[in-house]
Amino acid sequence: SALFWKESQKKNPKLLSGTAKVHKVFGVKKSDKTYYFIEREYVDVPNYCPVPIRQYLNKYVDEFNKFCTVDNKYSYINLERARLATEQLKKTTPGLSYVLQYAWDKGLPLLDASENNVGMRIKKSRKRPSTKMGEWVVFDFGGLSQRCFDKVTKDSKGNKANIKGILKKYCSRVNVLK
Repeated sequence: SALFWKESQKKNPKLLSGTAKVHKVFGVKKSDKTYYFIEREYVDVPNYCPVPIRQYLNKYVDEFNKFCTVDNKYSYINLERARLATEQLKKTTPGLSYVLQYAWDKGLPLLDASENNVGMRIKKSRKRPSTKMGEWVVFDFGGLSQRCFDKVTKDSKGNKANIKGILKKYCSRVNVLK
């Protein structure tokens, strides 16, 4: 999924307002195992996340996880609560809100975007003038299960897909070093 975000950042630089820049994704083959690494922008992970950001990120993650695990006719309410949390984030951290909505719209919601997986950008980039020092950004892009993916994409158009199918084209691009 880090390659998905790397490609998405290239195509849509606005995503950099809410995500740590992904520089490289590569694998290292050692004996019969391959280990994967992500080289990304360094962000500070403060001991304390401001209450509004923490509150709405946790609400987003909790409600989305409830939607993915609870199977009844009222589970759509959890999705609406998750959407409201992203709307509330717009007031304090529009970049994070944009990233959460973008991922959701692509069918790969960031279910691990809790206060433990966001940090503060410590430098302004000369190459990306739109980024600002002090922005809160997501730096961990994992956390989606196939079951949740199936529920999120249930009403989407096109063929039934799976996470591995969507990410397969990105996985084939991982440079493996020996």
